[in-house]
Amino acid sequence: MIMVFELTVNAQVQKTDTIYTFKEIVIRSSRLQNFAVGSSLQKIDSLSLSNYFHQSFSDLLNAQSLLMLNSYGSGGLSMPSVRGGGGTHTAVILNGVNIQSPMNGSSNMALLPANLFGRVDIQYGGSGTLFGSGAMSGAIHLESPDLFQQTNQMKFSFATGSFGLKNYNASAKIGNESLASSFQFYQHKSENDFKYHNVAKYQTPVESQTNAGLNQSGFFNQTKIKTSKSSDLSSFFWYQKFDKELQTLMTASDTSRANQTDQNIYAILRWQQSASQMSLSAKSAFINDIQKFVNPVLAEPITNNRALSIINEIEMKWMPGEKQMLNAGLNYTYEEVSSEGYRSLANRNRISFFLSHKWLNLFDKLDIVNSLRKEIVDLGVLPLVYSMDLNYALTNDIDAHGNVSKNYSLPSLNDLFWRSETFVSGNPDLKAESGWSGEIGFSEHIHATQPSIVLEQNFYTSTINDWIVWLPAEMGVWKPENKKTGRSQGMDLGLKIEQDLNRSSLQLNVKYNWNSSTFNEGESEDLPMIYVPKSILLINVVSQFEKWNLSYDHKFVSRRLYDHAHYLAAFHMGNLMLNYSVEIFGQPLSLALRINNVWNVDYQIMAWYAMPPANYMFSISYRIEKN
Repeated sequence: MIMVFELTVNAQVQKTDTIYTFKEIVIRSSRLQNFAVGSSLQKIDSLSLSNYFHQSFSDLLNAQSLLMLNSYGSGGLSMPSVRGGGGTHTAVILNGVNIQSPMNGSSNMALLPANLFGRVDIQYGGSGTLFGSGAMSGAIHLESPDLFQQTNQMKFSFATGSFGLKNYNASAKIGNESLASSFQFYQHKSENDFKYHNVAKYQTPVESQTNAGLNQSGFFNQTKIKTSKSSDLSSFFWYQKFDKELQTLMTASDTSRANQTDQNIYAILRWQQSASQMSLSAKSAFINDIQKFVNPVLAEPITNNRALSIINEIEMKWMPGEKQMLNAGLNYTYEEVSSEGYRSLANRNRISFFLSHKWLNLFDKLDIVNSLRKEIVDLGVLPLVYSMDLNYALTNDIDAHGNVSKNYSLPSLNDLFWRSETFVSGNPDLKAESGWSGEIGFSEHIHATQPSIVLEQNFYTSTINDWIVWLPAEMGVWKPENKKTGRSQGMDLGLKIEQDLNRSSLQLNVKYNWNSSTFNEGESEDLPMIYVPKSILLINVVSQFEKWNLSYDHKFVSRRLYDHAHYLAAFHMGNLMLNYSVEIFGQPLSLALRINNVWNVDYQIMAWYAMPPANYMFSISYRIEKN
């Protein structure tokens, strides 16, 4: 049984997430909003964020998006896969800064608490010209709340429940329209000692999961200062420690004793100034990830790793007229990794120039964006990448959009510099992965009568060349090579229905993805990609009656190959949330009951990693707010 005291749940139904294209132009808006006009974009709404307040960002994305989260057990490493791409092909952008690790080229979604972010947008498809290396299949955009738009408030929460769950959270925001700051402390513990059917053993016995506990704690601060009528300075600081036992596999004969501890520091300083036709922004980021891996059964039981990124960027937006917008910028990134798996300290310097031009509202119907980017890595020049985005209003209620883009992804420092004394070896001669992606889509809005209906269709294709693959070489040593060509094509379909009644409302959101992904390593026959499902179906239902709110999230994932010969079974996953809100001393108090994996499904996301059965959460939340 889980009991949760949570502060941010709001009983009012808000608009559920949808895939759409941005049309409004605001000089101070983000690069995503202004220039990704031809991409499929999904905004995860604040109600969904509050429903997953005490869970990881991996849990949120699994339930609310068409992404495939390749999770190594409950709380384990979780890497996003978009439209058949790998974990290194999805950029994660935090307040405008790419936080993909230079060490392995990916981002672990299990490390991110879902309650830290005020806005989450998912961009489907390549966007290398806008966001650089790694944005080959998609990008996840995370924004902390705008402090000048928030009321002064305090929040407190506590959780306890299934599998030894303990969760604590406290936060406060203070300030006015000139100076504001927020603070948040959190801790999350779980034993994850759930029972499961071990399908790897004869007669599938029921066993208890071992060595799967976690202890996560952190501190977050954001401050914003209005430095003049047209400028402001903001800071973002986040420290976290994540101590995770690496769970015993179904196939293991002995209990795992491995453990990994991550310590993360993210510090971002951003300055912005805007005038009537121009805005200028500059930001600096410091990202430091320290990782300690311990496995007593190994000859070298302790491995220490550290990945450092220092990112500086200046960006200008200019509107020379009512129909044009120009965006230009310069990014310098320094990356450094020290690891006992490396022969010596590894580092690299990256300089990127990017430029976008937008024609907006041509003939009162058409937006056109052309973008390009050039990157220099340690004095080596990468090929120019470029893209075109279109958005066209066919009628008042029907929009068409499309884009085509060339993208790239740099090798990770592991790929390049892993020492050759072991059974694996890096390859300093690797080329950057490169490829093309394109899509075309339509959106129909039916608003004449209730219910309100939105229909969406998106069709896409992508190719990734020189895909980096680790293969056995001489003397049994594994080495990365530019061997694979990956191809994906498919479609996303969406249906959103909203019905408002006298004292209640009902919202239904349905999304479906069909995807065909293959790769070729120089052979005559294309092979299907592993861990990529053909179909993903997502259903979100929200019903509100006065102070009651009922939400249900359902996801179906079709079977997936895990070794080119064997499949993981398809599965259905459902999460149910019932919320009741009332005022105590004039401040909102919320009670909620949550059931995860409501159908008690036995399933695996990655082969031989057991996932939790049905578990329950009861929550109570309170917020003290002053206008």
